[in-house]
Amino acid sequence: MNLLESELERLYHYGDGGHPHIEGEGICLLTQDGCTRCLVLELARPADWSAISEVWRRVQTELGLPAPAIVVSGADGFQLWFSLQKAVLLSQARQFLEALIQKYLGNIDPKRISLMPSEAHHVRAVPALQETGVWSAYVAPDLASIFTGSPWLDVCPSPEAQGKVLSGLESITPEAFQSELDRIARNSEFPLDSPAPLDLISQAPTESYALEAKRFLLSVMNDKSVEMSLRIKAAKALLSKT
Repeated sequence: MNLLESELERLYHYGDGGHPHIEGEGICLLTQDGCTRCLVLELARPADWSAISEVWRRVQTELGLPAPAIVVSGADGFQLWFSLQKAVLLSQARQFLEALIQKYLGNIDPKRISLMPSEAHHVRAVPALQETGVWSAYVAPDLASIFTGSPWLDVCPSPEAQGKVLSGLESITPEAFQSELDRIARNSEFPLDSPAPLDLISQAPTESYALEAKRFLLSVMNDKSVEMSLRIKAAKALLSKT
């Protein structure tokens, strides 16, 4: 196992035997029970380092989280790869990433943003040769800006050099990730025209998060301005928690 392989194992693979596996042209980063240790946020069309660098910088300075890996996609975008020490449900992973988008990329056209992994799409391997004839790669923060407008490498990156880029990164601890989920639960206003929040709430993993969820469900159930079908869903979800 070379340095790159060992760093990918350390940062993104599962500790319970459910390793990511190749399927077609992508890597499935989900375990059989729908969990992941790798969260990917992409900004593309065009690749704009100035915008996504704000996410990279502020998750460290404002949220106190480890820096994610920076990836040039080999096509038309930058990606941030967040590593978790412990796998979480896909719904929790997306909740975390969506909160980052709302907080730091609210002025960006949503069509330019992609979240991975998902149940329907796999993540393309990095580094890898793309159909365009150029390479995706992990890049160091002080070099990222030079790839704006051309987010790729013309030649195959050295596995040793790629491993060194990853070697200084750390994973988000379960405590830090849960703390961020709790903050999101306290500060978010879920749209009442979507059933997704009820699905997220039904998977609430901690006591404090569950308390916030129950309060939210109760407010929906008692709000006569909310569509009746949603009030019924809120009531059923609330009963399942009592």
